[in-house]
Amino acid sequence: MVSKTLDFEVLRGLTNALLAAKKPDEAVLVLLASRERLNTEKSNNLNIKADSSTVENESQVDPIQVELLLGKAYSDWGRTGDAVSVYDRLISSHPDDFRGYLAKGIILKENGKIGDAERMFIQARFFAPEKAKALVDRYSRQ
Repeated sequence: MVSKTLDFEVLRGLTNALLAAKKPDEAVLVLLASRERLNTEKSNNLNIKADSSTVENESQVDPIQVELLLGKAYSDWGRTGDAVSVYDRLISSHPDDFRGYLAKGIILKENGKIGDAERMFIQARFFAPEKAKALVDRYSRQ
């Protein structure tokens, strides 16, 4: 189901189409397969790098974006706990990236956990690049 190379725009389009068609379970399966493909690619590239100094990346997909889509798909499926777990893993593996904090803050706020959400928004704003701070502020005020 997942091709040899991944293109994020195609992956996002497919995910959004499946979510719009009320098929979040299929979206999750596609994203999990894509995540597995990225992990396999990453380990293969590490092995190749050990053998040579030049490596061509097969994929132009940011694994963080795949995780964010996966969290969204779980959320749309009504599996909030799974979505929060995805965001927690993202925060643990990329603690300096604001996107995990922002996504977790949004889902917590949607589920009435305002205090926890605010803490996530504060972290997101701290790590966000200057051009993204307005985005964090917009979500934290909604």
